Amino acid sequence: MLIAANWAGVDDAFIITNALDALPASDHVALRVQQAYERSAMSITLTSLTDIFAFLLGATGKLPAVRFFCIYASLSIFFIWLFHLTLYPALLALDEERKRASRADLLCCITVSSPDTSEHHDRESRIRQNGM
Repeated sequence: MLIAANWAGVDDAFIITNALDALPASDHVALRVQQAYERSAMSITLTSLTDIFAFLLGATGKLPAVRFFCIYASLSIFFIWLFHLTLYPALLALDEERKRASRADLLCCITVSSPDTSEHHDRESRIRQNGM
């Protein structure tokens, strides 16, 4: 049951993240997150509401297992939607700040160099010096 309810809300994260990635990276992080939500909040709200109402309609069935599943799923989708409107923007902003600071994904206390610096340039300069 948990997987089915989470599946219905995970697409919201993709929509928001895609809207954020479409914005210029040079803008301020808070402005980018705000604009991403301005572009995507209505669509995630409408899809979440239709999913909630569809499951609530299913809760009118006579079978107790189906009824309980539909009630559980509608409540789960509501809380996932609430999470996407409250906590997810803060997590997106933290992740964008992490990217700007060149921090690693999992071990964010470690700073990583971008691939176009250090070793890549050293290797290219050695190749040019050798005439290859």
